Amino acid sequence: MPSKKNDEPMENIFSENLLEAYSYCKIICDESGCPCDYKFIDVNSRFEDIIGLSRNEIIDQRASIVFSDLINGTIDWPQIFGDVALNGINKDFEFFHKYFGIWYHGTVTSPKKGYFITFFVEKSNSKKDIILELDEYYTVIKTITFDEKVLSIPREEIVGKNLRSIMPDIEDTIISACNKSVMTNKLHSFEYPFFSSTDQKWFRTEVKHFNIKDKSKYIVSISDITDQKRSELEILSKKEELDRFFTVNLDLLCIADIEGNFHRVNTAWSEILGYSVEDLENRNFFDFIHPDDIENTIKEVEKLASQKNVFNFVNRYKCKDESYKHIEWRSHPYGKFIYAAARDISDQVRSQEQRYLYSTILSILNEPIDMQQSISKILSEIKDYIGADAVGIRLKENGDYPYYFQTGFSTEFLLKENSLLSLNEHGDICRNKDGSISLECTCGLVITGNTDPSNPLFTPYGSAYSNNSFPFLDLPEDEDPRTNPRNKCIHEGYASIALVPIKIEDDIIGILQVNCYEKDMFDLSTVNLLEDIAASIGQALQRKQMESKLNQMYERLEAFHDHSPLLISELTISGKYKRVNKIICDILGKTREEIIGKSVQNVLPENTSALITEHIEDVLKSSSYVSFEHTLRLDDTERMIKTVIFPLFDETKNISSLGVIGEDITDLKKIEEFEKNQLIVHEIHHRVKNNLQVISSLLNMQSKLFEDEDVRDAFLDSQNRIRSMSLAHEKLYSTDKAGQIEMADYIKSLVDYISQLYKPINKTILTKLNTDTIYFDMDTAIPLSLLLNEIITNSYKHAFVGKDKGTISISFKKMEQEYQLVVQDDGTGFPENIDPENSNSLGFRIINLLSKQLFAEIEVDSSKGTSYTITIKK
Repeated sequence: MPSKKNDEPMENIFSENLLEAYSYCKIICDESGCPCDYKFIDVNSRFEDIIGLSRNEIIDQRASIVFSDLINGTIDWPQIFGDVALNGINKDFEFFHKYFGIWYHGTVTSPKKGYFITFFVEKSNSKKDIILELDEYYTVIKTITFDEKVLSIPREEIVGKNLRSIMPDIEDTIISACNKSVMTNKLHSFEYPFFSSTDQKWFRTEVKHFNIKDKSKYIVSISDITDQKRSELEILSKKEELDRFFTVNLDLLCIADIEGNFHRVNTAWSEILGYSVEDLENRNFFDFIHPDDIENTIKEVEKLASQKNVFNFVNRYKCKDESYKHIEWRSHPYGKFIYAAARDISDQVRSQEQRYLYSTILSILNEPIDMQQSISKILSEIKDYIGADAVGIRLKENGDYPYYFQTGFSTEFLLKENSLLSLNEHGDICRNKDGSISLECTCGLVITGNTDPSNPLFTPYGSAYSNNSFPFLDLPEDEDPRTNPRNKCIHEGYASIALVPIKIEDDIIGILQVNCYEKDMFDLSTVNLLEDIAASIGQALQRKQMESKLNQMYERLEAFHDHSPLLISELTISGKYKRVNKIICDILGKTREEIIGKSVQNVLPENTSALITEHIEDVLKSSSYVSFEHTLRLDDTERMIKTVIFPLFDETKNISSLGVIGEDITDLKKIEEFEKNQLIVHEIHHRVKNNLQVISSLLNMQSKLFEDEDVRDAFLDSQNRIRSMSLAHEKLYSTDKAGQIEMADYIKSLVDYISQLYKPINKTILTKLNTDTIYFDMDTAIPLSLLLNEIITNSYKHAFVGKDKGTISISFKKMEQEYQLVVQDDGTGFPENIDPENSNSLGFRIINLLSKQLFAEIEVDSSKGTSYTITIKK
């Protein structure tokens, strides 16, 4: 005991009478002043009992030496106790004594700075039946707790005795456990029975080795588990009742231990898995579990080992035929035993898997991908679900049913089987009596719908399936339910085959084919699932066909819409563009992206947008269309637009948007204006023609007042010239080409008029015309007509004097750079004393004057009759 005044402990009498464990300590700090350890100054006997050391082994020792296993634990005791010792506060604390498996509750206080006192007591009231402390020679040196009822040995006969003298029957077992604890530094336990003349008991013994200050010590805990064992034996003793219960129960019942060994199973196991009861009992259930489910099963067994129930756990058990069943468990632990009831849910799982597959396929069919991609993904899902080796879909094409998509079939197989057409020896397609194309093999039988639902090979839906196709090779032809079979699938080695029709309503358009090398791959529920899938594929194909047609119609409408000369657009009811066609973009000089989503105020000129906005309000109020004309000014151009705005309704008959159709009527307005002006011009020409005819009539009347033939001829020539001009106005009045005269028709009319007027008696004069279609305006047509009039008139009057017949030829041609008019007769020609270019006659002067007016070159040749060649530049 230390003698320093500051280290004086509590009075021994007081501390020894305490029920709590007591210690008085001094805190130790490092160089920085932080608590790092503490030293024991005084302890009471209760502290000695709990710690397992004597006072002499504790006093003046550091805690880090005394509690080498505790001080390095998760709790920083120097920090906790140092906080009290240095700051003068009180604290409560708890700790777990791992040697004895007991929780303690304590209080620490500081009598003066740098020192602290601890008091702690056992927190739990539950105690081990017997706890012994042994030295390294297996001699009992202390009894920590002791219940004489456990071993029927008085306490005083235990302390100081060797195990051999107090427990000779289990001494070797305890020593073996002690050695194992030394080697592993772990607690070791075992169970053993104890028989006396009056009773039978069961005990569990736990041993833990400790090394304190280089001395080996052992803590031995002995518990009476007789009641537990009796309960277990009582359950197992009711074998007869248990057997009856196991036998009649339809569920899978079993008793197993937490090591995985079956102790009892009922006959339902044999019926479901195919093993005998003897095959299963005394076998480990892990031998039957699917490898992928072992890890999860181990976790559930660990829960049972910790005395927790396990409900609704599912794993797969291997059957005797190597297949697997899904088993759902409800398990209850009792000690080391597991009592379980299970049931086969394979059908339920398969139904769930089928629903999941069907749901997945429906999702694929609704994906925005093309049909070939959809079929590829669907066949992949079917192949994985069934475990098939090859799958494919045949679809109708030009009377045949080639594979639209397939996977798993060999190239050689596809070369032979892709077509189902039946061909004769000449390679021609065979036909049935009704004229339909003949199809071969079972595929053709299913496609044509000629299956027999009373035959087990077929289903009422029209599918065909077999789980062992090989016997068909040996069937006589009259017994084979198939039509004209090729047997290529069988020769390829496929044992299980399913052929399911794909229908659009009642029309079979193809088949879904699933081939497997293994036998027994199909049952009716699987085939029914394939039929549902095939029906969905048929509906999807029908929908795709409709969508394709709608898309084609939409594309055509879009083409009409985009190439229409009309200005077509759609507006929201707030006046924003939703759609526009190409001509709007071209007129406005904007892209669709620059227009869509913008309001009319941001796209159109202010005056136009204001007008359209006003009429939008009218349409919304009246729910009817409005039509109006307006001017659209863009840059330096101005266009007249006729616009119609009309409502577009949704399914509830409410206005959802507005249609706008505009027509560029600028040219139409110009035509209307032109036609109006043309009408005026025609009327003017009509009046001019009439006035000229009046003048001609007046000249005719005037000429009759003169008897001189020369005077009369002069009047006649003037009438003729006026008639030429009148005829020009008449032609211009009747033509549809504004301000233009077609010269070929005009020349013919002029020649006909002159020939009637000057046709001589007793002479035959022919006129030959060879003229192109040429249009001249009045400024050219009038001078040209007068020029022709003079030349042709001269020919009639002078060219054929003294002749009985003659010919006048007129040619008017359009050259690259000019027009050429040639007027030629085969008459007598000019007299030698007359020069046409210098003649003073009125006719020649008119011809020369008109040539100059036309800026034309004129050549006259009288070597063979008379020929005028007039060239007019374009």
